[in-house]
Amino acid sequence: MAGPEDTQRIISPLLADATSSAILLDLDGTLAPIVERPEDVRISEELRRLLSVIAERFGLLAFISGRAINGLRGIVGLEGVAYSGNHGLEIRLADGQRLPSPVSAAHREALRAFARRWSPGDLRESGVWLEDKGATLTFHYRTAPDPGRAVDLLEGEVAPAAGAAGLMAAPGRMSLEIHPTAAINKGTAARALLTATPGIRRAISFGDDRTDVEVWRALRALVREGALSAGLGVGVTSDESPTMVIEEADLLVAGVAGVEEILRALAGAAR
Repeated sequence: MAGPEDTQRIISPLLADATSSAILLDLDGTLAPIVERPEDVRISEELRRLLSVIAERFGLLAFISGRAINGLRGIVGLEGVAYSGNHGLEIRLADGQRLPSPVSAAHREALRAFARRWSPGDLRESGVWLEDKGATLTFHYRTAPDPGRAVDLLEGEVAPAAGAAGLMAAPGRMSLEIHPTAAINKGTAARALLTATPGIRRAISFGDDRTDVEVWRALRALVREGALSAGLGVGVTSDESPTMVIEEADLLVAGVAGVEEILRALAGAAR
């Protein structure tokens, strides 16, 4: 787990030229604890203050989430920063420009048809509920009385049905994500945001789930291509941490408090 020396080691290159550095952040499980109902997530006012300082000092502050972009913006509550929602399917640059959606009308209809296949009552019997985020779907079971029964439904019925419908099923933290395509993800979102922001040479990404690993892999690819001089992934740990997060992070921190410690160092040193 990261200590003071580790924190200093990872922030020093970013602070060497803050205007050429990007800070990329997941929301749920990274800036705010995971809660039973996604609509109940909030970030603290202290954290929002730190993020506001970072946005002013660094070349890019971006939030890359599985949430729909409008909900993500509502929770973060900052202007002049970039947002990507629905696992890269929605992107809004820091200047407010929206990038064209890669989701076709056919993709959206396939999702709607798939959502209609699952009766809320039948899902509820297994402790599952469906969140329709427009460009993606999420089947949640954090509140399930019997998580094993919920997993049986999602792995045994929902995921195979998604594959048969030409959709992609991806496990999350006590959830199953249904995406229209595997070609677009948080990693492609990170690449698009960095490419659209001139002068960025270093990037650090914070995340807690499998989908955040896609961002870290994209940063490493950009370093290999010479587009970045450095790209780091910070894994945010919990008792639900996927193995790949632990294995692929360049640095591990304990929960939201660990993220806040690094952000405080970035905001304080950047003043």
